[in-house]
Amino acid sequence: MLYFQFKNYDEFKSIFGITQHGNGVKSRRNNLLLGFIKDKKLLREAIETNDFSLLHISSVAELKETLMNKIQESGSQITDTTTYDLYLLGRHFYSPLYSTDELKGICEDGTPNMVRYVNHEKDHVFMMKAGRMMKHIIESCDFGKTLSKTIKNWLCEEFTTDWEANVIGNLPKNKLYVNDNFAAIYDREKMLRDGEYDTDPFHSCMTNKGFHVFYKNSVKAKAAYLQNEDGKIIARCIIFTEVFDEDDKVWRYAERAYSYHVNLVYQRALIDALIKGGYIDCFKKIGAGCSEANSILDIYGNSLSNKQFRINCELDWGEPLSYQDSLRGTAYITILLITSSQIAITKRLIRPMANSKTVMKMMTMTRTMIHIMTTTPMRML
Repeated sequence: MLYFQFKNYDEFKSIFGITQHGNGVKSRRNNLLLGFIKDKKLLREAIETNDFSLLHISSVAELKETLMNKIQESGSQITDTTTYDLYLLGRHFYSPLYSTDELKGICEDGTPNMVRYVNHEKDHVFMMKAGRMMKHIIESCDFGKTLSKTIKNWLCEEFTTDWEANVIGNLPKNKLYVNDNFAAIYDREKMLRDGEYDTDPFHSCMTNKGFHVFYKNSVKAKAAYLQNEDGKIIARCIIFTEVFDEDDKVWRYAERAYSYHVNLVYQRALIDALIKGGYIDCFKKIGAGCSEANSILDIYGNSLSNKQFRINCELDWGEPLSYQDSLRGTAYITILLITSSQIAITKRLIRPMANSKTVMKMMTMTRTMIHIMTTTPMRML
């Protein structure tokens, strides 16, 4: 039985429908969330308490945030034993045994997957794997004990990823840069890689292609990257600093992040650092591919998949147009032609960079402005 306030079947399909990935594999959207709200025990408790809030969650990001808040709240209400404060990832969790000290869980040697804590039974400082610590936190509170094994394991995995990103982002040896040095983030020699034969360390087909001038000359954007202690880039992305939605609200959007051999922890660390630094308002979901154009979240984890984003591009004759991950489907790119407004010239300008798999339709044309829509994904440089 599924208790959910859907407006209609189309809304159900938009949240839990079947989606086909770029490799042809089909899967159900938000399958973990669907399993959670189908739990008969959850429905029974909602009826008994007249609180249906957990049954009205519409995204995995919202599920994660809600459960973490519930665990935090439940831990603060433990009264049958003494509890200690575990301050991790900006949250106050509670434990009958452990607490954090002034280092807030970060180990002195910077081990990313370990949490530093004080054991009050032994009055000594130890380290514990992040996932194991989260499991202890969950099972120490009443609400956490009611969660299924699947949800507990998922929360532990999510916490581990977030914790590793937090540690990497806070280590002094890793520095965040946000500037106009677009050439650097596409230069193979400046990337962390495994020797001279590692020619594609960021798994990006546009490395060393020389098309970075698009970001410098044609759009309002910034280069964002994390650099390690050896001066090598471990993660990078483009921030479009003036992205408009359908209501003309302006967003600062971090496009798809790339990292050393698709290390998602590095990507998460980059996005976390950008959020903490106040550089972005939304970002491409970590791990989402170029075919998942609508996988965009705000900095609080809320989905923005229903938004129609667009950017302005000023292009002169012969200048490159970058491939786009997310500005496709119902998202538009507004191109301001500087030297000509002829359709024929526009087609010649765009198609060489679009490749044969990308079909571009002219939507509207004025004397100097053309709206175009991509019907298949375009890849970022």
